[in-house]
Order: sequence, then structure tokens, then C-alpha cells
Amino acid sequence: MKIKKYIPIISIITLILIGGILSPIKVSALTKEFPTVTVDKDKKFTISFNNDIAYPTINESTIKVFNSLNEESNIMVTAGKNDNKTVIVTPPVSGYTEGETYTLIVTKGLLDVRRSSLIDEVQMKFIIKTPIPPIVVVNPLLAEWYVKPPTTSSLNTNLRNMIMNNFPNYGAYNYMNGLKRNEFSELTKSIALGADVKTVRDKILAMKWNENFLGGEGEYGVGTVNINIFDDSTNNAYVIANRYDDTEIFGDTYVYYDALTKKNKVVEVILSLYYNE
Repeated sequence: MKIKKYIPIISIITLILIGGILSPIKVSALTKEFPTVTVDKDKKFTISFNNDIAYPTINESTIKVFNSLNEESNIMVTAGKNDNKTVIVTPPVSGYTEGETYTLIVTKGLLDVRRSSLIDEVQMKFIIKTPIPPIVVVNPLLAEWYVKPPTTSSLNTNLRNMIMNNFPNYGAYNYMNGLKRNEFSELTKSIALGADVKTVRDKILAMKWNENFLGGEGEYGVGTVNINIFDDSTNNAYVIANRYDDTEIFGDTYVYYDALTKKNKVVEVILSLYYNE
């Protein structure tokens, strides 16, 4: 009696990377290894066969993934949805490790519906992409003017001093150098600590005094008052000072740091003066 022989099991395999990284590749079962590819950490593989696959053999025992230390990865192996000739290999829940090299192995335990198996195991190495860190351009000028904030909510005295002592060309931070200098400064500070802005503005506008200042001797007063309040999270004197560049005005500033929001409340009192000879 003549015995009928089946053709050796799954003779052609197509390995496809979902996402189109690699075009379908067909290899003989005698070819043991696919070319190495580079993929994302959450990449799924679809393996297509030329015969229908026996469903009970589609599992993590017949298709495996190992890292470079020969440690088995916790992948999930499932049947394809559209036919009986595809198998889906899903990565671990957290994805593969970036920069690591893995080996996907299709073992001879995977059978077709006629219970035939591969002549040899088929392997494919794949490398997980390492993200390119964003390029951060550090401006040395900005780094130089950074001031570490206080550990608790309080006046940010160090940042204020950095501004007031190093930016004389920025009008918003030129001290009012007359007799009322300290009084102006205290009123600015009071706003940073929560005083009513309108009340402080009215007090400043009502101020009058006599002295020899700005090249003229006589009675001085305040012509205009501009009170600016803004939040800042940079803690950088250069950034804050560059908000204003008018050197024709006088002013003062105070900074209050809120440890809860990690932001500074910057208060600027900017004014113009007049005098009567």
C-alpha cells in the first residue's frame, strides 16, 4: 500500500511589523533568522503563515520573546481576527525596554490544522528605539540671574536685591533717590504683602516734599503712578527686569514668593515726578 505523505508543515512565513516599519518578508522555514529591525517599545508583530494554524497551539509557549539576558518577556500571543493564518504578538503592558535587544522565536510547537510543525524554529531580533531627548538651549545669561526661591512663603528678598542692584538701566527698578525713598519702598512692600492697591496709590499721589533733586530745588510731588502686579515662576532677575526698559521713570519693586503655588508675586510701583521752583 502506498503511504500518502504531507508536505513538511508551514513552509512559508511572513512577518509584518504593524505600522509599516518593515515590508512583508517571506522566508523558507529552513531560514532560521529574519533580519534585525528597530521598533517602538509598544510595537505589535503580526506573523502570517501559508496554512491555517491549529488554534490550541497559539499561545506564549509556542511563540516567545527573550531579552539580551535571555529573560523571557511577558508578551501576549493571540490569533488574528480576520483569518486562521495570522498570529498577533502583543508587547508587555509597560512595553519593551528602550534600547534593549530582543529575540522573537516561533517554536516547532506551533502547529497547523494538519498537526504539522516547522522544520526549524524561526527567530527575529529586534531593537527598541531609544527616544532622542529634546535639545534644550541654555542661555548662560539667564542661568546667571537665577535666584533660588525661599523655602516658605515670604518676601523674596534675594530676588528683589538681584533686580534692584544689577539693573540700573531699567527704569522700573531705579530707586527714587529723594527724601521719600524709604517711604516709596515701604508702600511698594505693603502691596506685596496684601495691602489695597487703590489705597496705596492714593497715598503716593498725595505725597509732597521739598528738596534739591533732579537738578532743581523746590517742591516735589508725584505726577503719575503705575502699579504693575504679575506672577513669575522663573525666579530670574533678568527675565523680570526685561519687562520694562523706560529709563525716564522711577520706581521700586518687591517680590513675594508663594511656596504653595511656587510662584512669585512681583509688584512694581512706577512713577513720574514734578517739582515747582
